[in-house]
Amino acid sequence: MDKSYFPPSREWFKILLGMGAIAQAQPLHLDRALAIADEKAFGNQMAAAREEAASGQKLSAWSGFVPTARLEAGAMVTDDPLGAFGTRIGQRRVSMASFDPASLNDPDAISSLSTSLIAEVPLLNLDAWHGKLAADRNLEAMTKSKELERNRIRAQVVEAYFTVGLARAAVATWETALAVAGSYEKQAVSGQRNETATRSDVLRSRVEVASIGASLAKARTEVVLAEKRLALLLGGGSLPGSVPSMELTDSGLKAQSTRSNLRQTPLELEVVGLQADAAKAAWCRARDAFFPRLNGMARVDWKEHASLFQKDPSWSVGIVASWNVLGGVQAWGSQREAHGHWREAETGREALRSQQAMERDAEQARLTAALERLEIEHGSLEQVSESHRIVSRRYEEGLATIAERIDAGSLETKIHLEMVSLRQQAVSSLAKLALLEGRDPSFLASLIIKN
Repeated sequence: MDKSYFPPSREWFKILLGMGAIAQAQPLHLDRALAIADEKAFGNQMAAAREEAASGQKLSAWSGFVPTARLEAGAMVTDDPLGAFGTRIGQRRVSMASFDPASLNDPDAISSLSTSLIAEVPLLNLDAWHGKLAADRNLEAMTKSKELERNRIRAQVVEAYFTVGLARAAVATWETALAVAGSYEKQAVSGQRNETATRSDVLRSRVEVASIGASLAKARTEVVLAEKRLALLLGGGSLPGSVPSMELTDSGLKAQSTRSNLRQTPLELEVVGLQADAAKAAWCRARDAFFPRLNGMARVDWKEHASLFQKDPSWSVGIVASWNVLGGVQAWGSQREAHGHWREAETGREALRSQQAMERDAEQARLTAALERLEIEHGSLEQVSESHRIVSRRYEEGLATIAERIDAGSLETKIHLEMVSLRQQAVSSLAKLALLEGRDPSFLASLIIKN
């Protein structure tokens, strides 16, 4: 095979760099950004870890219901009279000579190899039952909390994504304004040479160009910062694509503002409610520590002299009841502590319900105000655009000054930027409302106008 068909290593390096630049230049759509956040966002990973820990606690709670078995082994040498006689009995080596007073009072040292298989079965354990109930509720709360965290991060991603796109729209507005101001400066310089404009007109136009240039630089910096915030929400590193400049329609924002799909119980309230139920179960568990417990027990013992498992084992089967009647100061303190946590959780649930209602009304009011201002600014933009056109015509006819023309263009740019800011406020309110109402904020992707 002719190796001349293969490019050299430096060319391969350039090709790889080019492929990376193409991947970076590809547009990053909101649906893809949300999918990346679901998988890589730090908050989602932490929520998944908390759910895993809660599942481990639930598994541990079965210890009060599942039988256990253990194997014990030991070796001992003793010349204690009572210990030596009991060991000989356990090894089934007792004879008439074993009752000799001399051997009973001063026995020779005797060795023992013991092996035991012990099984225990919980029969009645109220605190274990309430412990399992608390673990179940805690796992349900962590599962709901994982969904809530996903929705929270989605709301943040939606808001950050629109911030980047609208910031790019603001940059485009400033670039248009800079181009217009630059053309006005050229006309002023030309007019000064033709004695149709004064030196102050030229200076005024240059000041306007410099001012717009500074604002454009600031807007570009805001785009970079907004992209970094979005990249952090997506798990850190660089953005996997470029967020394009976007346009939003006021009618789309109004349509979304009229939708209300409030869940019967918002997700955050469900989480707090499950945590309150888990706290109540934990209090019941601490209280049940004062009630009796009943366990079954069975064991098999091998007691040998010089080897293991040579003789027939002995066995025992029984039922053990235990009752911590007084419990001590620690048990009473644990019960009081658990009861306090339960009361705190119940109070927090009621407080959250009231707080969510207040925040929902506040965000709805902000959204309504932003949409009303958008409608007003839309009418103002039509009037200012017409005024700008009239002033430009009068300037061409020599009936208006360059300052009037610059002021008209500046006012039009200001209204454009104000509308961009109001649309960003509306999107932010819609995302927060969706979160408060227990909805997935990803539906806001429908606001973007497809180019």
